[in-house]
Amino acid sequence: MASAVLSTAISRSMGFDIRLEHVPDDYRALGSGRQLTSLERSERDTIVRALDEADGNKSLAADRLEVARSPLYRTIRALGMDNRRYGS
Repeated sequence: MASAVLSTAISRSMGFDIRLEHVPDDYRALGSGRQLTSLERSERDTIVRALDEADGNKSLAADRLEVARSPLYRTIRALGMDNRRYGS
């Protein structure tokens, strides 16, 4: 997984310095500048997988994760995930 993230960052940088904006949104550290913990990374990966399987539909992803939609939204925000990437 790390190599895929790095490959994406390299291709987005177009041969120049790699910056935070070149890293896929779901893999950026939280806005505070701290790194995600292993638990947070695992939680993020689970949410990303559920959203991908639900074609970005948060309601369906929440159902699949067996959580209410509002806690899913809060977790997406808390993990620094790009909320715009996914639909309703």
